[in-house]
Amino acid sequence: MRGNRHFPGLIGHLTFGRLIGCCALVLSCAPDGPTERASPIRRDSSGISIIESPSPSWSSNSASEVIVSAELVIGSPRHILPAEDSSSRRSEETTLDRVVDVRVLPGRRIVVADAGLNRVMLFDSTGAMERSFLRRGEGPGEMSNIVGMETCGGGDSIVVADRFRVAVFNSEGEFARDAQYRTGGQLRSLVGVSSDCRRLLVVHTVQPPPQGSVGLVEDALSWLDPLGQITDPVVSASAFEVWTRQLYGAERPFVVPWGTFRTYSLIRDTIVAGYGRLPELRRYDASGKILSITRWDQEPRPVTHANRSRYESIRREWLASMPDDPESRFLFPDLHEYPDLPATFPLFDRILVADDGTTWLRSFPDNSFGAFDARLRHRPVFAETWSIFDSEGVWLGELALPERFELDAVAGSRLYGVSRDADEVQTVQVLHFHTPNDT
Repeated sequence: MRGNRHFPGLIGHLTFGRLIGCCALVLSCAPDGPTERASPIRRDSSGISIIESPSPSWSSNSASEVIVSAELVIGSPRHILPAEDSSSRRSEETTLDRVVDVRVLPGRRIVVADAGLNRVMLFDSTGAMERSFLRRGEGPGEMSNIVGMETCGGGDSIVVADRFRVAVFNSEGEFARDAQYRTGGQLRSLVGVSSDCRRLLVVHTVQPPPQGSVGLVEDALSWLDPLGQITDPVVSASAFEVWTRQLYGAERPFVVPWGTFRTYSLIRDTIVAGYGRLPELRRYDASGKILSITRWDQEPRPVTHANRSRYESIRREWLASMPDDPESRFLFPDLHEYPDLPATFPLFDRILVADDGTTWLRSFPDNSFGAFDARLRHRPVFAETWSIFDSEGVWLGELALPERFELDAVAGSRLYGVSRDADEVQTVQVLHFHTPNDT
C-alpha cells in the first residue's frame, strides 16, 4: 500500500533533493519549460463540474526554492537524520516491525498501526508515546492480523481492520465496539469509514475474466453496515487486470506484471476514484452521485525490453527459492505464458486525499512490477513521486519525495509516512513542506 516517473514533455515539476546535514530538503522548480502555463479548462455538464488541465499550474521556470524540514522521527533513525543533528525531534524508544498505516489525529497526534507487532500506538505531536493498545485474539477489541486502519468522527475514533473484523476505538485507544464484515464476493480492501463511524466503504471482486485470458475484474465499491451487510452499492467498474487460468482443476485469477487497478480514497464522505491507466479522477458523494471529473494531459510510459528482462531475472531468482511445483510457477509466471501483456506502465497506483481536500496521486514507480513487488525477497527501493491536484481538481504539479520514504497521510503542511533503511528497519517520519504558493 505503500513510486517514480517524470511526466513527458515540458512539464513543470518540483523535486525534493536528498536530506543534507542541516536536516532539510531542497524543493526547486525545473529550470526549463514554457514561460506561460496553459490555464485549466472548467466546464459544467448536468451539474457535474469538469476540470481539464493541459499542464501543471506551478511554473516550471520559477526561481523559488522551498526548504522542507525533517521534523520528527519515531523509532531508530538510521538513515534519514545525521547523528549530529539536533534540530529535529526524535523518539528512539519505539521499535517498529511492519507498519501498515499512519494516521493523524486532532492536535497533530500520530497513530501508527503495526501488523508485525499486532498493536496500535498513539504518539503526541512531539513523538512521545502516549500508549499502545490491541491484543492478539478473536475477542472484542482483539485482532489476529492488522490489514488497515482509518480514522472517523472528525478524528476522534480509530478504526482497525483485520481480514474478518473491524474494531472501533476512541482517540485514547479505548475499545468502543467491533463488527464482523463479509461480502458476497471476495473482499479486496477497506477504503475508509463514514464520517459518523457507522459504515465501512469496501472494494470487493464481483466477476473475473474468462479462463485463459487477460482481462478486467469487475469491482464493486459498497457501504457495509455495522453488522457487515452490504447496504448501498456505490460504484461498479471493470478495473483490475488479471489473467484467469486453471490450477489444480479450479479456475483462479492472478495479477498481471505492470498491471493496474481502480484505486479509491474517502474523505468526509466524498469518494475519489481513479483507474491507473487513465489520466482522470472522479469524485462521488456518499450515495454514488458523481460530483466532478478531473482530467489532465499525461502519456503512459512504455514497458521496455530491459523491463521484461529484469522481470525474468527476478522471476528465476524467486522460483529458485520456492518449491518446484505448479503453485510457485502460477504465482510468478513466465512472460511468454501471457496471451496479452500490458505494453505500458500505469500512470498511477494510489490516491491520497489530504485534510484540505487536495488530491495526491502516486506515480507508478520505475522499478516496480506492481502487485508482484510483495513477492520479492528484497523489496524495491522507491523514490515516490506524487502529482498534486487542488481541492477543485486543478493539476498543480509533481513532488518527488526522499528515497525510501513511503507517504501515508498529508495534514496541514506535513507529510506523514514510513521510511526503511538498507537493513529494512522502519521509522515513522514527519516532513514539513511548503508549496510554491506558500512562498
